[in-house]
Amino acid sequence: MTNSLRIAAYNVEWFAGLFDEDDQLVLDDSWSARHGVVKRRQAEAVAEVVRAVDADVMLIVEAPNDGRHQSCVTALERFADRFDLRQSKAMIGWQAMHVVGPEQASPGTFSKKAVISPAL
Repeated sequence: MTNSLRIAAYNVEWFAGLFDEDDQLVLDDSWSARHGVVKRRQAEAVAEVVRAVDADVMLIVEAPNDGRHQSCVTALERFADRFDLRQSKAMIGWQAMHVVGPEQASPGTFSKKAVISPAL
């Protein structure tokens, strides 16, 4: 048997809208920023997908806000804890996104990435 590391990316549209300004997950029946679904159901659906994919590392695109008053890491770890996900530790970073050619990257084109993975 070979060792492998499964990595997946998930673009969670309007994920940041599921958290308040204190990085607390909002699980109520108010409308989500995602059209036609309430916040509670959107959060449950996101957790179902993360579980079903069962990746060792899950890259979250459109992750919760990170800045002076909010913490993407805190929000993701609270989400993972609330839904008892095996991906329980979070980190964020920046990466150039636009590749011009095989050896060139376009400067100034960046996108925030957030990652949740199992505790080591």
